[in-house]
Amino acid sequence: MTGVQTCALPIFLTTMRTEGTWKLKLKADEQAKPYIWIDKNNNKLYDYGEEVTEYNGFVEFAQSTNTIAVYGKISQLYCQGNSLTNLDITKNTALTLLDCSNNKLTDLNIVDSTRLETLLCYKNKITSLDLSKDTNLIFVSCNENMLTSIDISKNNKLTALYVSNNSLSALDVSKNTELRALTCEKNMLDRKSTRLNSSHVKLSR
Repeated sequence: MTGVQTCALPIFLTTMRTEGTWKLKLKADEQAKPYIWIDKNNNKLYDYGEEVTEYNGFVEFAQSTNTIAVYGKISQLYCQGNSLTNLDITKNTALTLLDCSNNKLTDLNIVDSTRLETLLCYKNKITSLDLSKDTNLIFVSCNENMLTSIDISKNNKLTALYVSNNSLSALDVSKNTELRALTCEKNMLDRKSTRLNSSHVKLSR
């Protein structure tokens, strides 16, 4: 696989499992696909058979280590349900969609993911989420976490926000003029601590 070992933009995934099956779905532009591979044994080298050839469905393979890396310029990553305790996407700035829902994450660093448009990180244990630099976000679902605060004041393109089942005591969406869908029940919110932008958005408690 010519040039694959020199390809940058690694994404690192760590699971709490000691055995099982990795299940990932990747999307990428056609010109990027020849350079995408998964370091399945975490030896930081390309081994025969580690290239990605499936982009329509999930790639599944037996777990041999608790940390793997995805190399190459992928634009979408679906890694839900892998019992992840750590996900490092800081070196890949090409992502437009990330689905890391239903894992065991306690934090998620997406400050350098400035192209990100869709974020699904529900059913984790995340306590804080910095979206201040992710100004292209359109859809965010972070239900069922442990969030105590979330600042979306700079996310002017946001049309949908799902933050139910967290520990939020305040929520300000007054600057999100494109917002049309909002769920925020089962937090510590009341109408005084929640600032809406228009009649299009209704508070659910």
